Amino acid sequence: MSDPLSTILDTIRLSSSIFSRAFVQAPWCLRSDQRPMGIFHIIASGTAVMKCEGVETELGPGAVALFPTGASHVMASRRGLPEMNIMRAPFRDEPSGIRIVEVVGTGEKTDIHCGSVEFDSSEIHPVLHALPPMIWSDGTPTTRAISAGMSAELDTGAQGTATVVTRLADAAIAHAVRTAIAQGSETATWTAGLRDPRIARALAAIHGQPDQTWSAEELAGEAGMSRSAFYERFVSLVGETPGRYLMRWRMHIASKRLRLGSDGLADIAEQVGYASEVSFSRAFKQITGQTPGAWRRQQAAA
Repeated sequence: MSDPLSTILDTIRLSSSIFSRAFVQAPWCLRSDQRPMGIFHIIASGTAVMKCEGVETELGPGAVALFPTGASHVMASRRGLPEMNIMRAPFRDEPSGIRIVEVVGTGEKTDIHCGSVEFDSSEIHPVLHALPPMIWSDGTPTTRAISAGMSAELDTGAQGTATVVTRLADAAIAHAVRTAIAQGSETATWTAGLRDPRIARALAAIHGQPDQTWSAEELAGEAGMSRSAFYERFVSLVGETPGRYLMRWRMHIASKRLRLGSDGLADIAEQVGYASEVSFSRAFKQITGQTPGAWRRQQAAA
């Protein structure tokens, strides 16, 4: 049975796109308003203070800041500066389609790669639906190498640059999500269950056998705990009941099969542990707000 972190990472499907590069020189302070998709910033060089909904952090080269729901946020050379809407900052458009934002000052220079990102079925995924407004990872050898590669590729201006840079961005974002999940920083307390050996065993059981009719007693047995102690600790660390988490994980698997395959609803229901198409449809609508058939048609149209 694979560990639950590996299982979760295997199911995170993302699609990113670089849309701008900011060359900014202190002092500077840019605000990005709420967007309909996720936003990310990768610090190629220099430093930046990132602030979102009361959470603030200072990031250096190779760091990745991710705003999964496109929440309004501020990035600046230091705290306390007057804000400028990033849409009003001086810019020029490159032939590659990437916008260059420039703010001239007298202090430290910072180079930031900015883009959008969409996660597949984030409203269904038991982890992605609970992502906080901002997560980040400090620069690591891996992300510093990725950001340096992005800068070098953008500097060439060669044909296909946008595609190459986008694939590099995908790797940097996946690395940031993994770091947030693994480290369980203050921005990702919802991952505490993965770091608790007993609760992690129950999560691994759910992930490995989602079609099994797991009761709270059986999951408590996997965790080596009494039912009441397990239930209380699971809710405290994961943020929802074992039954709700199991349902959400099943619906995530079902959503992938609805989108990618041609299996009938009865077959998919059986694959994720439901005895009838009716009970499966009821659970799917409870999580997504749509019937499986309507969701499949919507995904096909998209």
